[in-house]
Amino acid sequence: MRIDTAATHWSRSLGAWIVRDVLLLALFVSVWQALRSWHANEATAFRATALSVSAFLFAYAACYVAHEWGHEIGARVMRADPPRGSIRGFVQPLFDPRAHSRAQFLGLAFGGQLAYVATAVFIVAAFQPELAHRAASLGAVAFVTQSLSVDFATLGPVLRGGDVATASRVGTRPSVILRRTAVAWTALAAVLVGVHAFGGGLP
Repeated sequence: MRIDTAATHWSRSLGAWIVRDVLLLALFVSVWQALRSWHANEATAFRATALSVSAFLFAYAACYVAHEWGHEIGARVMRADPPRGSIRGFVQPLFDPRAHSRAQFLGLAFGGQLAYVATAVFIVAAFQPELAHRAASLGAVAFVTQSLSVDFATLGPVLRGGDVATASRVGTRPSVILRRTAVAWTALAAVLVGVHAFGGGLP
């Protein structure tokens, strides 16, 4: 696979990524607030559904943004220098495990995990018993549940001494990601149903 490493292009610069993601997060928050007000004015089923889906997706996307920045920072703290992807895409550091050390890979991996867990904790800590907050908290928890499961498809073998490049190739197969996502979200749904049924209801 050929990767364009023209890091000097504006779309791959640190500044471009900062501007893009600040604008994205500002958009998420502004639309979320607008939908909250819209729902508060008239709490119809349609408005409740639109607010819930949007709040879930915004929180999920915010965790993903943090996840990519965690990868970027974690890799560079370990003195890795992967080229950045374009802001037109979704992946920030284009990390090649064959060109970096095991320690640099672990820096990238754990940096991403710490970032999205911290973001999810922040979202959940801001919880209020209101539909917009409940849906956002669920989105954050769903991202963490899925991502920890998916990440350890690669991290597990590496931590047990496996080859980084092989583990990355196998662990990021679409079939593996889909299977682990399905298992993780099924387990999360079962927990939520259990809490609702036997724990006095969800907040």
